[in-house]
Amino acid sequence: PPSLPGMRIDNGLKRRFAELGGELSSGDRATGALFEEGRISGLYTVSGGREPLFTRYAVLATGSFFSGGLHASSQAVSEPVFNLKIHSRENRKDWSSETFFSRKGHPFLEFGVMTDAKLRGLDEKGRAIPNLYCAGSVLAGYDPVSEGSGGGVSISTGYAVAGQILRQSTEDA
Repeated sequence: PPSLPGMRIDNGLKRRFAELGGELSSGDRATGALFEEGRISGLYTVSGGREPLFTRYAVLATGSFFSGGLHASSQAVSEPVFNLKIHSRENRKDWSSETFFSRKGHPFLEFGVMTDAKLRGLDEKGRAIPNLYCAGSVLAGYDPVSEGSGGGVSISTGYAVAGQILRQSTEDA
């Protein structure tokens, strides 16, 4: 169960985010983006329908397969909101280990969204989207189960993305 200090921190962070102009839509889900000149200018959501929520920056922190941040078909892995470039293995037989409890883990756990050094998502052609940042388990290149690193990666990349957005917003001003 959540602790009182944890709930206070959560409420304080949400309050500060709103004070700085951020909008948090709990329970809603992004379905796509409006692009203008290679940048995201709005997000389409389930509750918003055809009307986008206009934005200067977007953060993709949707999780991986289990939370719907990544989709897998019998042929490929995809990111469903922005169609970002994905790190995966082409041959479906190489997605998992031969044994379920393999000490090496399963390769599919390392699949995810590819980014540049600033954690900006890459489009299908490998170009960084200037105002789309990615954090947490949607990212490629680590195995949260065998490494026990899921929470740490989520916190550290979220923190890094916040710093990138603050730096970029200062430069843009």
